[in-house]
Formats: sequence, structure tokens, C-alpha cells
Amino acid sequence: MVLSPLLDTRAAAMIARFARAGRFVVGVDTLPSDLPLPVRGDWATAAGRLWKLERENTLGQLNEHGVPVVTWAGAGSLDEVLRQVSRMASAPKAVAR
Repeated sequence: MVLSPLLDTRAAAMIARFARAGRFVVGVDTLPSDLPLPVRGDWATAAGRLWKLERENTLGQLNEHGVPVVTWAGAGSLDEVLRQVSRMASAPKAVAR
């Protein structure tokens, strides 16, 4: 389980490496969803939109690597995804011959 605001692409790359190595990884997004973007003019608004698109792309790439990303919403917000990961980790594995 990795708790991160997932703002740094290096953090996302590290999480993806864990998943590619066969580890069961859950990304916990700690960035508040209601974080206001700066409103200082047209350029700041455009930059904020680009930043949001880039972040959504990063989250999508993690999902493509099989990493569930869950938004932290306080106590109990991770229960369901942890149950699912636990079931996946205990499932029988195929053996290559």
C-alpha cells in the first residue's frame, strides 16, 4: 500500500515497477479532491487544467498496470479494496512449465 498525493511522476513510476514485479500494490491518493486551483488569470486557469489532465493520465496509467488507486476519504475508505486485494493475493497462481 502506497499513500501519496501522486503529484510526482517518480512516485507513480515506483508503484508501477512494484506491480510489474508481481507485487500486489494499492495506491492511496491522499490529495484532497476539492483542492482549489489558482485563479489568477487566464494562464493560471489553463495551467491548472493541464495539470489536472496530466494527473488523470498518471492515475489511468497506474490502472493500466493493474494498480487500483483509491481516494483516501478517512477511516474505512480502504476496506473494500483491501478485501479485493486480499482475495487476489490468496487466489491460486498459474504455474508456467
